[in-house]
This record gives sequence, C-alpha cells and structure tokens, in this order.
Amino acid sequence: MGTRFGERLRRERLERGLTHDQLSRDLCPPGLISLLETGRREPSCELVRSLAGRLAPAPPGPGALLAALRAEQAWDEHDYAQSASNALAAAQLALAAGDRLTRWDLSCLQAECLMSQGHPRESKHILDRLVEDAPAPDPAGTELRCRTLLAEACTALGEHAEAIAHAREALRLATSHPAHPAQQAAAIRALATALAEADDTDEAWAHCRSLEHLLDAGLPARAAGEAHWTIGNIAVLGGESGRATAHHQRAAELLMPLQDMQLWARFNLDASAARLSLGIADSFTLAMIEQAETALAATGGSPLEHLHATLNRAQWLYLRGGIAEAAR
Repeated sequence: MGTRFGERLRRERLERGLTHDQLSRDLCPPGLISLLETGRREPSCELVRSLAGRLAPAPPGPGALLAALRAEQAWDEHDYAQSASNALAAAQLALAAGDRLTRWDLSCLQAECLMSQGHPRESKHILDRLVEDAPAPDPAGTELRCRTLLAEACTALGEHAEAIAHAREALRLATSHPAHPAQQAAAIRALATALAEADDTDEAWAHCRSLEHLLDAGLPARAAGEAHWTIGNIAVLGGESGRATAHHQRAAELLMPLQDMQLWARFNLDASAARLSLGIADSFTLAMIEQAETALAATGGSPLEHLHATLNRAQWLYLRGGIAEAAR
C-alpha cells in the first residue's frame, strides 16, 4: 500500500480541524485513522465512503472528496487507469462546486496517471492547460508537481527545450518555497534528465551532484532509488560504466518490486537501455532485462513497453555476439 490516500486523508482532516478521535467516532477505532494516514492499513470501500461523508457533510456534499479519495486509493494500488478515471470525476465535481484549487490538484493527478500508463502526449495536453491557469496561492505545491511532470512528458516526447524550461521553473519553485526533499529531488531529476537528453552532460552532472547531496541528507526509499536511477543513467552518458553500475545497483536495492511493480518494470527497461547504449552487456544488464520482462508479464504493460523490452534483449544478444538470434 502506498501513502497517497493517507496523505490526502490527513490533509482533509487537518483542514477541518478534526482530531483522529473526532474523525473516527462511530466509524472505526481511533487508532485506525493514524494507520490509514501513514499507509500502514488499507481502507475498505465502505470506510472510504463514510470518511468522505464525515469530512464533507454540508453542500455540495462528499461527492468530489469521495472521488478524490478513491483516486488516491487506486493510485496506491497501482491501478492507474482507475485512478485517472476517479481523478477526472473528482476534478469535474470540484469545478462544478467552484473549488478551483481541488480541481487543479486532481487534474494534475489524472495527468500523472496518464504518464504512468505511457501516454505523455495526453498528459502534456492536460498539464499545459493547468499551467495556464495556475492557482495562487498554491499551498499544496501543485504547480511544482505540474511543472516536474511537464518536464518529464516533454522529455518523453523529445521536446528538449520545453522540457528544460519547465524543469528549471520546477526547480525554482522547489528552492524558493519550502518543499519536501522528495519534491526537490524530483525537480532536479527532471532537469538533469532533460539536459542529458539535449546532450548538455556537463550541466546534467552538476545537478547530479545536487542529487547526491540530497541523498547524503536522507531521502525516502523511493525518492532515493529514483535519484540513483537518474545518476546511473547520466553516468552511462558520461562513459563512467563503474559509477553507472554502482548507482543502478543501489537503485535496484531501493526500488522494491513489491512496492510498485510497474515502476520496477520502467526502471529496469530504462536503465538496461542506458547501459546497452554504452555497450555494457554484462550479467547485471541481462538481469535487468529479465527483471523487466518478468515485471511486464505480471503487470501486463503497454505495447510500447513490450517492444522496448524485446529491443533491449536483441541489443544485448547482438553485443554478446549472438547475431542470428538478435536478428530473429
């Protein structure tokens, strides 16, 4: 179970000035609210409905909040298609109620779900509209999240100049206002990756050093794993195979497949492709190819991901001298 549902539940509870006891009264044991907010317990569908009703009892009612909680719950369960559907429904209800900030936040979640499903063009379309209508003030740091996602979408689409511009703005937002270290790390990763894709490896390396400072200061496991993933990929582009392997191995230790199998598949696909581009066809690269194939078999994966996995294996075979098998 992830923490997105719990984070939203906690934010909604605090905005209403409710204690754990007040929110749980007649619904569930008081201690359960704390477990839900920290991601240590999964809520039932009935409990989600009851919590939404208590948090939003007055008009316009719990509809938007219920859809938002369900969207976050589906994200935690890695059901990104369902999360996107619920986020869209919640955004539409929030817009009808005149709640612009919530509508903006949930539309950003919908775009994030589309990115996770391998649809950067659709995600960018939503995010472009959001940036034009950014809320002020932005207490939840949604614009930072939006700019970071836009940078990632533009990088995936090969729009490097736009990716760099959005990533620079994300980093400016992360450093000019108090931001969670994981959010700051995400902005740095987006900028370093966009710069590396545009062949500006010198500046990309400078931002990798910033990532290493954040790692030394302590990051949550997933954020740390993604930081090592980015540094490893850029080390490949810089021709530093030993450093790349060290960071990719550390990322593999931190990005545990049982936490998010789809993220695990993307990491192994991307990192093995980066290593193969440098001609690194060792046993560790093969293990990453096999782990990506296993993860995709478990999650289904998109046609593009399966094509990516097949290409990685063919390239590994080619580099190892298996020309006929690679061609087949």
